[in-house]
Amino acid sequence: MLPYGLNQQVEFKKNFGPVLGKLDIKNMSGLDEIDFIKKIFPVYKAINKVSTNKLTKNKNTIGFVGAPWTLLVYMINQQSPKKNLKKDQISDLKEIDNQLSDLLAKVSTIFEHRSFDDLDPILVEKQALLQDVSASIEKQVTRIRQEESSPKNTTLYFSILLETQDLITALMSLLQTYEEFHITTRELN
Repeated sequence: MLPYGLNQQVEFKKNFGPVLGKLDIKNMSGLDEIDFIKKIFPVYKAINKVSTNKLTKNKNTIGFVGAPWTLLVYMINQQSPKKNLKKDQISDLKEIDNQLSDLLAKVSTIFEHRSFDDLDPILVEKQALLQDVSASIEKQVTRIRQEESSPKNTTLYFSILLETQDLITALMSLLQTYEEFHITTRELN
């Protein structure tokens, strides 16, 4: 959903899964928020329809969207880079993935229950997650100084972390805009 919404080429191959085109940051950064929302809204409606269906009651339906880190890795590399990363790097990235997944689940719950006044704590959690991403960058700098490290591996790891940082910042900017809109409309009513 996100690669499609961010204008990345997405194709689905039978017995393989999604195949993504080259990631074009310039094209993404020029994307208007309204166009992004219009593009992914049909997908959101489908997810909402599935999540409110009687058959899925008491079942977690958000998991089929894919973990944010996994999605980000595919977007950047158009394939899984796990074989190119070291265990400690994968561990760091999985921790960030877990935190980001928790954050996104909370955002999903807020929108599902229309409890938009609960957005403030999410914005605080964002800051902690961004600090953890920065800490992972610092860990990698330390690893480079202390041990032999492949330039390709390091570039991949930094790319994933920096793109994750940008993703978190963009998501939170969108939430802050939505929160401001919610406050303004509430004051008008």
